[in-house]
Amino acid sequence: MSQLNKVLQVLAAFTEERPIASAEEVGVELDIPRTTAFRYLSQLCESGLITKQSGRYSLGPRIIQLDYLMRRSDPMLVASRNVMVSLAEATHCSVWLSSLFGDQILNVHHEEGTDKTPLSYGRGRALPLFRGAASKIILAHLTPARLRALYDTHEGEANLLGESWKSFSDYFRQPRKDGYYISHGEVDSGVTGIAVPLFNADRLVSGSLSLVFDSQRESLFNTELLVHILQQGGTAINAALETA
Repeated sequence: MSQLNKVLQVLAAFTEERPIASAEEVGVELDIPRTTAFRYLSQLCESGLITKQSGRYSLGPRIIQLDYLMRRSDPMLVASRNVMVSLAEATHCSVWLSSLFGDQILNVHHEEGTDKTPLSYGRGRALPLFRGAASKIILAHLTPARLRALYDTHEGEANLLGESWKSFSDYFRQPRKDGYYISHGEVDSGVTGIAVPLFNADRLVSGSLSLVFDSQRESLFNTELLVHILQQGGTAINAALETA
């Protein structure tokens, strides 16, 4: 592992559960000496990625600047923004863009419709990997090797969808065939989600596009029409990404 990778690994020590840490805690988390952790943290402080206050460390202002730049330049965000606005206006539902990052799925953008159903997982917070439409439609379109790797790494959670690798992989056959997934209360009680996959230029799944709304309103919707409109939006985004 290069020196740069070792330094950047320090960022992974800051989590939702521990947003502030000491050099000792970082050292324990990464299994490195305290002096090494202190040196890496000092280097990250110089770049603005980490900030120090009262002897403890947290993410720095450079992160905010990078987030601003990403919102303006990320190909998936650029390709999706106008489509999401149109979907929110046409369906009155909340529209979410989610992205696959390693073995995490993150909400990266949101366009609010008239349905203002509160959600537990906002922008930047990792979604449950094996629950909800946004996550499951991505998993359904992973390559078998990538899906197996996730199953092996998270077998305890994955067993909620199947007690063996075969039953787990079989679970995703139908949403892969349909090209969409509908969830009911899987992430937040009383919330329905409909999601379709998004693909990068190499035709590998890289994210999902979702409509989210209060389940009590589902009887007011034509679900087939919502799926069709969402799939049209996904097709438009995928076409834009192919030429990005």
